[in-house]
Amino acid sequence: MVSGKERVEQWFASGKSMKPRSYKYGWVDFARAIASHCGVENLELSEAAKDLQEAHLSGSEHVVLILVDGLGMSQLAKMSESSFLRRNCVGKMQSIFPASTAPAITTLVTADYPNKHAITSWWIRLAEHDLIAEVLPFWERFSHKPLEEYGSCAEDVFPVASRFKDFKAKPRTVTCAQYVETAFSRYARSYTSGVGYGDFKSGVEQVVNHVNERMNEGDDSSFTYWYLPQYDKHCHEEGINNEKAWSILREIDEAIAHLSKQLAGKARIIVTADHGQVDVPREKSAIMEEGSPILDCLTSLPSGEPSMPVFHVQEGREEEFAHLFQKDYGHIFTLLTVDEISQLELFGPGKLSEMAKDRLGTFVALSNEPAAMLLKRNGGSVFHFAGIHGGMSEEEMIIPLVVVG
Repeated sequence: MVSGKERVEQWFASGKSMKPRSYKYGWVDFARAIASHCGVENLELSEAAKDLQEAHLSGSEHVVLILVDGLGMSQLAKMSESSFLRRNCVGKMQSIFPASTAPAITTLVTADYPNKHAITSWWIRLAEHDLIAEVLPFWERFSHKPLEEYGSCAEDVFPVASRFKDFKAKPRTVTCAQYVETAFSRYARSYTSGVGYGDFKSGVEQVVNHVNERMNEGDDSSFTYWYLPQYDKHCHEEGINNEKAWSILREIDEAIAHLSKQLAGKARIIVTADHGQVDVPREKSAIMEEGSPILDCLTSLPSGEPSMPVFHVQEGREEEFAHLFQKDYGHIFTLLTVDEISQLELFGPGKLSEMAKDRLGTFVALSNEPAAMLLKRNGGSVFHFAGIHGGMSEEEMIIPLVVVG
């Protein structure tokens, strides 16, 4: 019988899935190039990171990094040839695995891989509190009760420090107003300056204000990070080809073009994404119902991602769980042990840290096509994702690199 590890290796060999770190320029290379350019010392830079720094950052004292959540290269390539983003796209990179916001942004700010920083997915089981956390909102998954009320702080959940604290180029994070003072936002920017914005126009104003402030105060350099989650959110709800999603993307394109005019060459603008998205067919959305025999094998409800569910199985019930999973979900997902996951080095080169290994549980399920594992709680309904990410397709993993100025 073919093992889960062997099956995933077959996907990579056939081209059905994209092996992490298989493209010339990777997300960690990019994160380290940014950090190094902004003055962080003693970073191990790959040749790819050096290339990125030399080609796209050299000679730029003031840098504006814009992250358009969910904008994969495949979607940018469908934009009008006259669009600002497409005209200024200079290349592409490969995102982290899983290609998802929580691991990707944590990688961006730490310049390290998920196997080290231990933010391995959107939902993470915190064994010390016996709960499943949504780590970016920093609350318990089901009740939305803040993790602080369980006695948890950002440093407990995010064991690797953000590099922003070491930036010699003065940083400012511009994010949605409701996110500015969340535990994750404060951690991600290392408690440096952060401001909120409402619409795209106010976001542009905040970015321009920071660059002008730094220049007027005589600073030699600055770093401004602008986070745009609007496109990704709508793709999850309506799918990647929905007209509203395209309308939002056109608004973003216009806002960045306007920003470029406002800055008038004062700063290097870099636009990229944390991941792409794909539509997921309803028939590839599997549902686990609370109270079912398979969930009875677990120590907690599933965590991970819809496209990469994670299972913490009770000791001694591993074979029972694997049998039930194969029977009910084997036509969509392949089950791998955490040791197989570690051997494949999906989350980064080398071994999983103890915390990352603990958070990845007993088994992780993967698919070589767009798929989702959904949970139906007692008396509740199921939210079906129209668009999804976190898998290993090229559409999810390849992201654009746009450079202006």
